[in-house]
Amino acid sequence: MTCDFEPDGRNVVDDYLKRAGWKEPAPVRRYLEALRRSVMRIHEVVGTTPGRHFVARDMIRGGDPIQVKNRPASRSLAQWDRTAARMLPRGTEVPMAGGGMPLTFEDSGALLDGFTQARKSFARSVKRRARQQGVPIGAIDRCPVADAFLGEMAPLFTQACWKGRCAAFRASRCPASSTSTVTA
Repeated sequence: MTCDFEPDGRNVVDDYLKRAGWKEPAPVRRYLEALRRSVMRIHEVVGTTPGRHFVARDMIRGGDPIQVKNRPASRSLAQWDRTAARMLPRGTEVPMAGGGMPLTFEDSGALLDGFTQARKSFARSVKRRARQQGVPIGAIDRCPVADAFLGEMAPLFTQACWKGRCAAFRASRCPASSTSTVTA
């Protein structure tokens, strides 16, 4: 949803809103615009009020925990669960886009470690290219490099989620495989 296409930097949401957005009610257009600006991140649940909301901490960007309005997720998530999701701040509310993808502690830890290393490499590469193009040193620091990086990494969240689900499925179907290492 956040992948931009050349040469004009638009994406599928921009295209839909331009072509058929007039058919949608204002709340749907605002939701799609928020979705367009969102990126997938890892969140750790720090509290829940089942049937109303849950409170989550962004494990990639940090900051204060946020209260997320999502009734189904608030019923199924427990404290310290980790999920990959897009949060869509709109005014005082923060709904979650679609459903979150559950992550194991191991998979979320591996993703966080990988993101830290890849983000540093990505930032160095962007700065090197900026210098080659003659962009002033301070100008690149004002660009949303972190969002661009996370936008490109979205498929890794899905891969980690399915890896965990496949391993759990195999372990439940073949008790002997639960002692061996499962790779997906």
